[in-house]
Amino acid sequence: SWIKVTPTQFVIPPGASRRVRFTVTIPQDLPADGTYCTGIFVGEENIEKPPKGKKVISIQQHTFIGVVVYITIGEEKESVSLTNITGEAQPVGSGLSSVAVLPFFENKGNKHSRGTLKLKLTPTTSLKPMKIKSPDGKKEEDYDPEIIQKEILVEDVVILRESKLAYPITIPQFIPQGSEWDFELKEEKKKKVPLLVGKKHFKVPIV
Repeated sequence: SWIKVTPTQFVIPPGASRRVRFTVTIPQDLPADGTYCTGIFVGEENIEKPPKGKKVISIQQHTFIGVVVYITIGEEKESVSLTNITGEAQPVGSGLSSVAVLPFFENKGNKHSRGTLKLKLTPTTSLKPMKIKSPDGKKEEDYDPEIIQKEILVEDVVILRESKLAYPITIPQFIPQGSEWDFELKEEKKKKVPLLVGKKHFKVPIV
């Protein structure tokens, strides 16, 4: 209700563009300072009709294009904490699992927190090459655990004000079952202190 968009409806031919303006009016009875956000979306509507007297089968595709609007009012208070780190494993066969690391965050501040996270994986058990079955199960393939990515950068993580969030980070490669790992998660590219830092020891279950 803070935003007024002009125009709200328009026709646009293929390959053309159209500028849409919006204004923001802050209500006087604002409940609290801090960051607010909303989205403005433009939805496509198919207005073409089949020629008179002809029966056609049409396939309609509805497209939405959107932008996120952030508005900061008054004094900002930042209070984000990393409350827990857990791991989840889903077996995929041949003694391998798909592993996801889930950091849990809590934002007690009045502003949305945006940042970059770096996940570092350190094996605490020896990893040896192994034979795995191909997807069709007809032959064996070599699997080298050295392909496992040891550092994963997750950019543009957003934790909304006054909220709790679990942000899953899936390791791109499959991980051997029974292997043990130390996960270290920290906030990157941030000059302020304290930084978000957390560690977790995780053993991939044998299924």
